Amino acid sequence: MVSSPDASDQANAAFSTTVQITPAGADIAMASAEAEASKNGLECTICVCDAGGVPIIVKRNAYAASYESAVKKANLAALFQKETGSASIEETESGLRLSVLKRGGVPFTLNGICCGAVGVSGAEPEQDERIARVAVTALQDMFWSHQVFSSNKDNAEEGNDKTPMSNRSGRLFRRK
Repeated sequence: MVSSPDASDQANAAFSTTVQITPAGADIAMASAEAEASKNGLECTICVCDAGGVPIIVKRNAYAASYESAVKKANLAALFQKETGSASIEETESGLRLSVLKRGGVPFTLNGICCGAVGVSGAEPEQDERIARVAVTALQDMFWSHQVFSSNKDNAEEGNDKTPMSNRSGRLFRRK
């Protein structure tokens, strides 16, 4: 059976490759966030979650209520694929409602696809956000610095002979 170019285009449009954070990748994000907090003399609770908003690792280094806040920030950043801290106006039966989320939740995205998020709580909102961004930047830097490229016949015919396949260790991120 010979497939037509149209069938190939449909298959490419029907599926996508995603990346998810592994526990080893979550450890890297956690270490970066803890180092940033320590450098600034801050005690924070930090949560690294997967793309579905489920915590992979959480460390509570601040007051008890910061645990739920950090987990919720990471969860919302992953599920809505944007940073927390934005205000939104919702229309309800009783009128308009203003929702304000606390800063400190930052999604980890690659090529526009959310792969997880980091939530931080325990310091000032700007500090929580900065710590979360440092952790996400560490993940992004790690991902892009560990890409391996492999020749692919279809891409070579189009003049692009390098296609990202996976990271070298296979332990920091998992293709899904």
